[in-house]
Amino acid sequence: MRYIIKTILFLFLTFFNAKSQELVEFSLGPGYQYDIYYSFNDGITAYPERTNWDLAFSTNSLDCNIRINCGKGVTLFQVSDDMSQWENINSIPSGSTQLRNSSKYWEVGAFVSNSSGQNDYGWGEYDPVSESVLGKGIYVINFDSNTKKIKVNNCDGGQF
Repeated sequence: MRYIIKTILFLFLTFFNAKSQELVEFSLGPGYQYDIYYSFNDGITAYPERTNWDLAFSTNSLDCNIRINCGKGVTLFQVSDDMSQWENINSIPSGSTQLRNSSKYWEVGAFVSNSSGQNDYGWGEYDPVSESVLGKGIYVINFDSNTKKIKVNNCDGGQF
């Protein structure tokens, strides 16, 4: 009886796995020139050039992730964890931490790479009263030939 159940289960899984596989091929272009947006229902939906963005914000209302386009050469440094120091920051102080996107997990962008978990998102802290993430850090971002000071005020329901 056990052998029959295992055989039926094996045939069932084999049949459905064989029908669900499909080979999809596409090119990212020379030197990974394009980002590919792929939908399982519609195929490729967009292929913008990889260099047309600097920051990517998550649209997941529970995520509040922010990535940098390190493929374009964007770099990010946390220069203070005290928002009241905004007026005093004019450069990258020694001892500042360079933040990077995770190479393993898409949901760990540079701005959240230094989070300590639970209610800490790296760039901000979850406030249960307002039910939003409130910014707590000051950053310096380098992109193209520009350097800018940046802070994220808040993320509420996926809106920054």
